[in-house]
Amino acid sequence: MKNIPIKAFAFAIACLSVLAPTAAFAQYGGASHYAYVETNDASLNQILVYKEGPGGALREVDAVATGGAGNGGSLGQGALTLAGNGHILFAVNNGSNTISVFRITPQGLTLLQVVASGGYGPLSISENEGLVYVLNAGGTLNNITGFVWTREAGLIPIPSSTKQLSAASPTPVQIGITPDANQVVVTEKATNLIDVFNLTWEGRPSSAVVNKSAAATPFGFAFDSLGDLLVSDANGGLTGGAEGSSYAINPSGTLAARTAVAPAHQTSACWATTDIEGRFLYLADAGSNAITAFRINYLGGLSLINPNGLAAATSPHPVDMAPSKDNQYLYALSNVGGAIDEFVIGADGSLTPIGTVYGLPTTASGLVTN
Repeated sequence: MKNIPIKAFAFAIACLSVLAPTAAFAQYGGASHYAYVETNDASLNQILVYKEGPGGALREVDAVATGGAGNGGSLGQGALTLAGNGHILFAVNNGSNTISVFRITPQGLTLLQVVASGGYGPLSISENEGLVYVLNAGGTLNNITGFVWTREAGLIPIPSSTKQLSAASPTPVQIGITPDANQVVVTEKATNLIDVFNLTWEGRPSSAVVNKSAAATPFGFAFDSLGDLLVSDANGGLTGGAEGSSYAINPSGTLAARTAVAPAHQTSACWATTDIEGRFLYLADAGSNAITAFRINYLGGLSLINPNGLAAATSPHPVDMAPSKDNQYLYALSNVGGAIDEFVIGADGSLTPIGTVYGLPTTASGLVTN
């Protein structure tokens, strides 16, 4: 666990904007599982809240302003992330260069903070053990910036935590903190590189350790139960050319491929997630409107569950996924389709469709559950 010194807090100014909780949660019946989506609207960014009902069906129960603006287009993977055992929600505001922090209560979402992201165009955010890192991908200098989250002080920037990526404009997609909170990972799809930043005990990053991706166009990623890095590879959008890769992350920041290339037989594998137990990897194939499922073996290797790579069809252009917290369901967000597709996760990792929620904005990005 990272121990961030208290002296780091003196370098930051927290801009607190505390609002009253929304009432919709109580209206729709107390404690349950929920899903959260960001609208990414360029004028009024909001968090859409969905309650999980019997059988896994989602129902929208609230929409809460972030206090910032989206970009009116699309984001990378990880526009939203949860912390504090699912009681804190972080959201990027790409159009206003800020991060919004919400507390999740039985009465709804309370906006706690809106803070500068440390750069331009925040795209993706990750949290682990109170350590928060954001990927800024706007302008000509793309970077990562770190923060500490505490209940008492809120979100506080870590001094000297801003580091540049491998190049000025590498089109990065996602940032993630490793499960042991020792490293930060960023995928760069334009350069076919994966950056790893080693963290000090204070949470400060090294310069990027630059790794060549085993497959082309690394996009989204997840971690398995052993801490291996599992990557979706769009392969330049080649029809039927989508792939997945898995890597061990060495303490030095170098990557060692466990499965260098696992063909998905679909198109443009972009977003990635695992089930809660880390036994299965799911790739959202934006070009073929599909989800591919892989088994993850005890060495981090990948093997297809369905020989043709098609685990399930989705609404047009799936852009993010998340399993329910009881690991019974997988939800897939499609922005072009303006929908969330709902699936039952089988014991073998298979997916069975159970319904679709329509009416989401075509700018919607980010999907997390608690």
